[in-house]
Amino acid sequence: MYRLMPFSGRTLAAALSAAAIAIAAHPAAAQSAAHPISANSPAGCAAGETTLAVGDARLASFTPFPADTVDIVMERAGTTLNGLSTQHAVRSRHNGRDAWLLVQWSQTPRGVSLDSIWADARTWAPLRHVSTYPGGSANVTYAGGRVTGTVTSGDTARAVDQALGAGIFDLSTSPDAMGAVELCPGAVVHVSSYDPAIGMRDSDFRFIGNESVEIGGRQYAAFAAEVKTGPRTVRLYIDPATHHVFAWRAEGQGMSMRGTSRFLPGR
Repeated sequence: MYRLMPFSGRTLAAALSAAAIAIAAHPAAAQSAAHPISANSPAGCAAGETTLAVGDARLASFTPFPADTVDIVMERAGTTLNGLSTQHAVRSRHNGRDAWLLVQWSQTPRGVSLDSIWADARTWAPLRHVSTYPGGSANVTYAGGRVTGTVTSGDTARAVDQALGAGIFDLSTSPDAMGAVELCPGAVVHVSSYDPAIGMRDSDFRFIGNESVEIGGRQYAAFAAEVKTGPRTVRLYIDPATHHVFAWRAEGQGMSMRGTSRFLPGR
């Protein structure tokens, strides 16, 4: 899908599926290279590989960052282009179940994209995903271990009806759910997700450690992590106090991308 969304425990994975993002407004804040700072591992933190899946006990009381606006910059071959994305996370109901509703909006050169995703408020099991984006749309329901519905591309509609394994997130909510994980240097967290237009996507979030990142001429303390999304490796800068990803940058295929939240730590 041609979505551009914030990543703050948010949906950068889907954002980076858009290989050509641009609008002609909202220039992003300048961001320099990050610098390591002294390690400060949380008590009980242990490096190693784990998996975060739907139903994990850490998700039962987890509250995602409620609202975010991210300025996005793409640079390639001497050309700089700008983008903008927003997300709101609110408690809702879906078919009688307590749910999180994540509403994601973006502007790209091809037009406006809008996604609404419902996830069970306790387990984060996906319930429904409705989206419109340039050139297509999707409307699917998750129930009984299956995902069913319709995906449209141009004038062609395709029926979706397939089994979905236990523990699978919707791709647009899995980065949000990562906010429930302890920030532990050396840890690797595996996440499996599904997107109606993309299909299955497996991601490894590698937790690095404390760093200082410069944004707009000011240094911000952050916890750094990385995730490989398609051909690009994404560096994430997380507020240790809130687990909000307030900045990120991605490199790959001769293109660099960076995102800066308007909700910076301490502001």
